[in-house]
Amino acid sequence: MLPSTLWIAVSFLAAAVSAQSSYTPPAGFDPSAVEASVKASWCDAQSSTCPKLCDGFAKVNRCDASKLTFECVCGDGTVPKVEDYKNTLPYFVCLANFGQCIDNHPNDLEGQRECQRQRKLCGSLEASGSGSTSTTLSSATATATQSDAEAATSAGGPAATSNAAPALHVAQDYSLGMLTCLFAGAFGFLV
Repeated sequence: MLPSTLWIAVSFLAAAVSAQSSYTPPAGFDPSAVEASVKASWCDAQSSTCPKLCDGFAKVNRCDASKLTFECVCGDGTVPKVEDYKNTLPYFVCLANFGQCIDNHPNDLEGQRECQRQRKLCGSLEASGSGSTSTTLSSATATATQSDAEAATSAGGPAATSNAAPALHVAQDYSLGMLTCLFAGAFGFLV
């Protein structure tokens, strides 16, 4: 009885870990264009968000900034769908990919519109720490409100012109810097 139970537990854990290991950054994303310190702050945020998605307890919570890989397995063995949430590695990679996409399409309205469409795929949910596990993700996704990017890029908005690239990139740069300072301050306070 024990060997079969152990086999089932190991199989379940392997499936859960492989589900997280299968994350791949979006096509066209250049990880070398992102500074190592920024990637490290992304991993700090990922590591802080994982337990929130697991009702406070994550059995496996790892993030490798150099490889941009992560693992997040809840205490009950479930694997949260972190891609749907802000402050996760997939979220930050998605935002950086958006910035790179805009930079790669200067004076190209259609190219920037495609970048905006891809930006809408970035996580938009806040990790609350209560019931945010994989068992409740589908209902949370269905009831999620319109993301800030969708609101900012409605028809006639500033992103509908080719002059939007610098403004969008500046906003992205400052928000990431503020987030990095926030994590550095929190880390300093804890130490």
